[in-house]
Order: sequence, then C-alpha cells, then structure tokens
Amino acid sequence: MLRVITKAKEQMEIGISSTFCGAHAVPRNTTSEEATEEILSQQLPAVLRAKEQGDVVVDNIDVFCEK
Repeated sequence: MLRVITKAKEQMEIGISSTFCGAHAVPRNTTSEEATEEILSQQLPAVLRAKEQGDVVVDNIDVFCEK
C-alpha cells in the first residue's frame, strides 16, 4: 500500500500524506507481545529499508493502542 501511495504522490498534484499503520490490531492467534516484536523486528526495518531505497515515502507512523 505504501508503494501505491508513493506513486500517487509522484503523479498527482494534490497533497497526500502517507502513513504506516502497522500496529492497529493484534492478529488472531498472536499475543500483543508477539505482534509488538514482529512490528519492531520485521515491519519497521522493512519500511525503513524501502524508504532508504527510495521505494516508498513515509510521512507518519501511526499506532493504535487499546486496553
């Protein structure tokens, strides 16, 4: 999705803000600790690599916490 948003930002003359929403729900059969670990060890590093390679532009990172 971030790649699609990046392409739209390049091709459209409107302001688009791209947001990584990795932590909005805990997947089924996963603990919140496991989900957090996956985001920190896998998802965020992958987003950073893609950003460094110029594949995506990420303006924001959003987290939703529910207790």
